[in-house]
Amino acid sequence: MPLYVAFLGHQPHISLAELSSVSDGLILKNHIDPHIALFETLTPFETHINTLGSIVLLGELSFTPSHWSGVKIADPKTSALLPEGIALLKNEIPGLLGKALPLKKRGKVTFSIRTFGIPKPLIKELYHLCKTYLKEHDRPSRYIGNEWKPAPPIALHSQGILDKHGCELLVLFDGKNIFVGRTIAAHDPDWYTERDIQKPVRDMTTGLLPPKLAQVMLNFGEWLVKKSDSKTKKLIVYDPFCGSGVIPMEAMLRGWPVLASDISQRAINATEKNLEWLRKTKKIFKKDVASSLWKHDATKPFDLKEQPTVIVTETSLGEPLTHRPSHTQGETFRRQSERLEAAFLTNVAASLPCAPLVCTWPIWYTKTDIIALQKIWDTVRRLGYRPVLPPPVPPQPHGRTSLIYRRPDQFVGREIVLLLPPTVG
Repeated sequence: MPLYVAFLGHQPHISLAELSSVSDGLILKNHIDPHIALFETLTPFETHINTLGSIVLLGELSFTPSHWSGVKIADPKTSALLPEGIALLKNEIPGLLGKALPLKKRGKVTFSIRTFGIPKPLIKELYHLCKTYLKEHDRPSRYIGNEWKPAPPIALHSQGILDKHGCELLVLFDGKNIFVGRTIAAHDPDWYTERDIQKPVRDMTTGLLPPKLAQVMLNFGEWLVKKSDSKTKKLIVYDPFCGSGVIPMEAMLRGWPVLASDISQRAINATEKNLEWLRKTKKIFKKDVASSLWKHDATKPFDLKEQPTVIVTETSLGEPLTHRPSHTQGETFRRQSERLEAAFLTNVAASLPCAPLVCTWPIWYTKTDIIALQKIWDTVRRLGYRPVLPPPVPPQPHGRTSLIYRRPDQFVGREIVLLLPPTVG
């Protein structure tokens, strides 16, 4: 099985869960850093990175020479590179890069080096050794990035590093072994900026669900569907709290039919405008990807002509906050949210009993403590839902079968919950 590396996002526990949800039998081999995970899969990893919301960069570590395993690379006491390991890198990295770079009849080839655990002076030397090696082999080159900072993902795209015109070499040292490979994919910031900033309606009064988090939730939804019904060929996604349509937009980009509703007509109008804009921008035709929008209170019985295969939704984060709430305010918000979430979940269990569910619940970071929903878990058990997480995600510090998404400056975080329906054993 090939060895891969994933450079995880700002919240690596969510990245790892997402990576597992889209992999065929993910085997976590090594966590050389909280944000860098080495892994194997039962089948070649082929998921397109533009469908992964929390993975920054992917690499395949297939260049490591087999004879390196017989060389004492690191000091077992200090985990520092020994002279023998440094000599291996200086002598062999340029040649490994030369083999990986495509042959060009004209112009310069472009390369980059992304490292971990390698001293900065050595990184600088490797860049110059590689450029000298290529020049000696009649291959003019230029590089992006330096010993202080690797090339940003947007540069990997703009400079052609990820296509047939260049190569980014990966050199990772975990204190015992050196792994060498190449970057095979990196997220494209422009891919998100275009539809997040340029869409016609952005509702600043709501939680502004990030498109990347919507992607993560949709991947969790697809994983739940496969776990509950392996025969399902294509997802039909229902978002009953659609807001301005972030989840429906991301589902449509995946080619999945969309059902969307909201108690607010203003939200429905916003979603409709955004979906129409997306159809025109990305040439997504209704005959290929259907969508249906209507006004509806998610706590009232659903009467759908077409049954969704999965519900993916951000329920309600409550009223927007301009400052950190007090404990008393947080408790008030919790009681209000508990009632809404219990009514919604009870309605789903009665109206759509076969649909797995991915949703977010609010969690408040007050001036003195953290307040999460509590009674809703009793409702989950009473209705027969089973909370799950993709393996091998470990139990979370908060003790619940869920994932916490929050940026440091946020007063309200999101608790992501994955629920298998009562009909699934």
